[in-house]
Amino acid sequence: MNARSVSASLWIMLCGLAGRALCAVTIVTAKIQVDSDTTGYEGYRAMDGNAETMWHTDFNFYETAPPHEILVDLGGIYEVAGFRYLPRRGGGNGTIGQYEFYVGDNPKDLGKPVFAGKFAHGNAENVVRFAAKQKGRYLRLRALTEVAGQPWTSIAEFQPLVDGVTFRAGTSAVERLPVAGHLPLNETEIQFAAIKYDLRNKAHFDGIAAETLRPEALIQKTDRDPVDVALRRTAALLADLKRMQPAPNLSAEEAELGRLQAEGRKVDAANTAARLALFKEVCRVRRKIAFKNPLLDFDKIVFVKRHRGVYGHMCDQYYGITSAPGGGLYVLDKAFSAEPQVRDLLADSVVQRGRLKGQKLGGGSLVPPPLSYDGVGNLSGPDQEGGSFLSPDLSYDAKTILFAYVECKGDKTHRHHTDPNQGHWHEGRCFHIFRANVDGTGLEQLTDGTWNDFDPCFLPNGRVAMISERRGGYLRCGRVCPNYTLYDMAADGTDITALSVHETNEWHPSVTNDGRILYTRWDYVDRFGCTAHHPWITSLDGRDSRAVQGNFAPRNARPDMELDCRAIPGSRKLVATAAPHHGQAFGSLVLVDPEVPDNDAMSAVKRVTPDVGFPESQGGREAYGTAWPLNEDYYLCVYDAAIACGVPGRPGDYGIYLVDSWGNKELIYRDPQIGCQSPIPLKPRPMPPASPILAKPFREAPGTGVAADEPGQGTLTVINAYNSLKPW
Repeated sequence: MNARSVSASLWIMLCGLAGRALCAVTIVTAKIQVDSDTTGYEGYRAMDGNAETMWHTDFNFYETAPPHEILVDLGGIYEVAGFRYLPRRGGGNGTIGQYEFYVGDNPKDLGKPVFAGKFAHGNAENVVRFAAKQKGRYLRLRALTEVAGQPWTSIAEFQPLVDGVTFRAGTSAVERLPVAGHLPLNETEIQFAAIKYDLRNKAHFDGIAAETLRPEALIQKTDRDPVDVALRRTAALLADLKRMQPAPNLSAEEAELGRLQAEGRKVDAANTAARLALFKEVCRVRRKIAFKNPLLDFDKIVFVKRHRGVYGHMCDQYYGITSAPGGGLYVLDKAFSAEPQVRDLLADSVVQRGRLKGQKLGGGSLVPPPLSYDGVGNLSGPDQEGGSFLSPDLSYDAKTILFAYVECKGDKTHRHHTDPNQGHWHEGRCFHIFRANVDGTGLEQLTDGTWNDFDPCFLPNGRVAMISERRGGYLRCGRVCPNYTLYDMAADGTDITALSVHETNEWHPSVTNDGRILYTRWDYVDRFGCTAHHPWITSLDGRDSRAVQGNFAPRNARPDMELDCRAIPGSRKLVATAAPHHGQAFGSLVLVDPEVPDNDAMSAVKRVTPDVGFPESQGGREAYGTAWPLNEDYYLCVYDAAIACGVPGRPGDYGIYLVDSWGNKELIYRDPQIGCQSPIPLKPRPMPPASPILAKPFREAPGTGVAADEPGQGTLTVINAYNSLKPW
């Protein structure tokens, strides 16, 4: 066996008939790089040994014309006598016409092709043999044309001809080539590709037009390509900013936009290269316009970096046990400048109080370990240094930050029981609440134990709301998923009190403009399990909890969940993420007006980002999330174009964006190795009024089952249950 072979190798003994010599074939795992692929047609399928599968370049998101290429790392130097190319079964889309073949030792410079030509067979195997064997470690097959002139390349099987060796590619051995013109290499190209994707889905936009906040965010009949879309959306943005008081000076940008609009009418829409160049110019001007928005009266943004949970479910996503280590708490300085600066807020901070006193809170590796969670409380996978951060909140005076952190340490077993006096996890596998000053000083641990505590929220009465598992109990679907509901505590972490003893999960408390707690409740009572995860409201002390709107909406007509609900400044409306039941807290952004009657499912709801449908209930994707409203039309949020358009790859490459309701998106910051979440402007904001505490918390003396305080009294009101919008 050749000692230079990489990763796994397998001897296959081919026994000849009597009198024939015994020969051996070594199977060697090769590494594959391709310039483009798509889900189900990844690059490794070109060398997986299965003629029924194939590599196919992208035909959904970033479709480009040839040349396309596949680069093979053999793992060592071999003598290559030629190669075999098998087109897809029966030929068809992507079949290679003219080609070039390279062999060498430097993948960045393989020199001139050792062979070039045109394949003779469009629907059968092509075998190419060189005049002399070529030595090298790297091979490149470059497809120059497609037999029918189409913009794709496909390969059912590719095999170098090396005596005694067969090469195979494993699923983990695939990378994408950074080849200009093939993959989206910058934000402008990503947006160009995303709008091209939208243009192929006009029927989707037509079907939801009446539910969309601004018609400019739709794809319209007059749109020929991304340039047309970007020009009219930028014009809508410019017009809105000019109406603001005080209006920014946009005369120079308006003149530039006018010039580009004239050029857009002249340049042929079929000239893709020229239109892409024009699109880049439009985006350059749009960015200048967007960043002159008077609402951007801050230049710092607080946010966290984190990997998505390892299990896609609305409940399990917030168990510390499903969190992969990595990330941290950050501040983005000079956020809207040409060179924003990222600062690790806790880089030099040591915990001053709590179980972790004297320790640093580390995020660990940017690459998540291969963890597996089975959905019934069991985590498996290698241990890795570092913890995970979640759900920051900024005090009204912009001096203090609350956040949740899990160490990602300790045993990984779930403690299954129904005793509310103990939690379900090792304390190192639970999220706990921490507090720090905005300069990183004063780091303190506020909660601890074997319960998950997360989603801290500053309240105008000086207390802190949060979501906690401390109530006890499990969800109603039968899996061993602990419930978590709304709690509050004193600012120092003492006096932890249940504001809600609801039987199923609750999420994401925030504060309304009139000083009440806004949150999401799973109202799992006498209805289908995937519906009714909608906004609820309660007083600061947990009284008068009630649905805000949409609690009886039929499925498919409205999102399964509306999460991360947040009141819009100066408005009665709120923004939320339309998220899936069997997924995580990402999806499409919607605007909810609580004062509009529940006449039908979407009567009070408008789509802010119609490019993404509602996940699960309408087949949309988990593309947007954690929106922070600046007003009814402008939001900081996170967004991943690859998820929006169904591109394969590691999910959750969320960047921080300024999004508007006309369909424009401006990237503010992205870390290519780990997702960003929960952007918050680092500036003071008005504190809502604090309603008086009227309900006296009921506490039991430990072990007695009787109240430690004097019994309070209250009034229970029962409404006429038959007075309903639905027939009984």
